[in-house]
Amino acid sequence: MRYDFTDVTETEDFASLPQGWYTVKIEEVREGRTKEADTRWGLKLVVEGGVYSGRVAGWDGIIWSERGSPRAKRLLEALGFDVNGVVDMQPHELLGCRLDVELVPEEWENPMTGRRQRRNVVPYDGFAMEGRARDREQADSGQPMAVKEGLG
Repeated sequence: MRYDFTDVTETEDFASLPQGWYTVKIEEVREGRTKEADTRWGLKLVVEGGVYSGRVAGWDGIIWSERGSPRAKRLLEALGFDVNGVVDMQPHELLGCRLDVELVPEEWENPMTGRRQRRNVVPYDGFAMEGRARDREQADSGQPMAVKEGLG
């Protein structure tokens, strides 16, 4: 057998769910730091309901910095926290919280291995209070939303 692998790229595919909106639960919170040394809470998101129930949707995060504060505020508000004023919380308070997230595949080349990697990510504004993604998609498209996996 002779086969030319010159143009074949190896993509490590970690996007285990189709693109779309899902209701998820925060199952784990990992404390860490960004490259700029800001505190970051990594959030493990697990699908609640539907065909993909129990599957890891992916990871997202809260970055506790001046630059990250607008997204952190909107994310915490979507989780039901009062963000009017000072918020004093610990990572464990996020465990079990639910919200709707949009998953979008993202692909890049890993500089360490040179291999292409594909993962699902939550876009900057890709979240809503649990049950609100249907309203949001309908408003964005001007069309009634078809029932999406994990939202019903």
